[in-house]
Amino acid sequence: MAIQENISHVNLGNLPGDIIWTILSFTEARDLDNFRLISSQWNSIVVEYRRIADLDPVRSLWWTVRPNPPYPKERNMSRELFVGFSEELEQLNYETSICASTIFRGRRHFDHLIVFMPEIIPAPNTDSDSNAIRGISAAMEGVTIGAIEFFRVPCFDMDRFNIVKMVRAHATRSIELSSERADTANLCSFFISLADSGVKTIKLKALKNEPFLGQHITFWEQSALELSRASPFEFTTTLNIGSIFDLVLVKITRRRTIIFD
Repeated sequence: MAIQENISHVNLGNLPGDIIWTILSFTEARDLDNFRLISSQWNSIVVEYRRIADLDPVRSLWWTVRPNPPYPKERNMSRELFVGFSEELEQLNYETSICASTIFRGRRHFDHLIVFMPEIIPAPNTDSDSNAIRGISAAMEGVTIGAIEFFRVPCFDMDRFNIVKMVRAHATRSIELSSERADTANLCSFFISLADSGVKTIKLKALKNEPFLGQHITFWEQSALELSRASPFEFTTTLNIGSIFDLVLVKITRRRTIIFD
């Protein structure tokens, strides 16, 4: 057994570079330092792999969705969505199709994602731009996200559908919703779908004196009882007053079986 272990160790240290590179592509970023200790060859390849894959630790991601500024003749044409990716103070812009092969290559987890849609106001009687949520989720395919904040993201039927699909695809356990543009119909079904997708905490966030998903806090306090009666879940709300944001924490508990804690 000792001889076999020694042979395995020697072989591991002398693996061809392309095989080492393949192994690294299936390795969590936090474990890369351990591979640097195997041999000088492993150390050199890990350093190069980190440089190319841009694997410096990143815990929080801010993603800004902006419409491409229209030219006068194209003002009424469909717009092409762009996204902003910021890492600390650095701001870089990418098209959605580029993200999967650049930003997220080699990264399998983010603690926190903020999806921000500033001043995107559609024409009257038009659907909200829920395609942005689908695009972001697709670009981050294979990446788990601990918490997602949907900041100024509309919350109508199709938006909700895509939000539920996104949190399910990325194993998200906590979400925050902040939008004045929202439909309060079928909220019970929306929250239950989130719970069934594994979400443990739902927070509704609003600037002071602004509505929470289009409704005042009294609506949520009253709706908690109504939603509890209409489903196998118990809904409770707590209002936290902050210096900038007011925050409603919505907790959902399945009777007899705890879903949210």
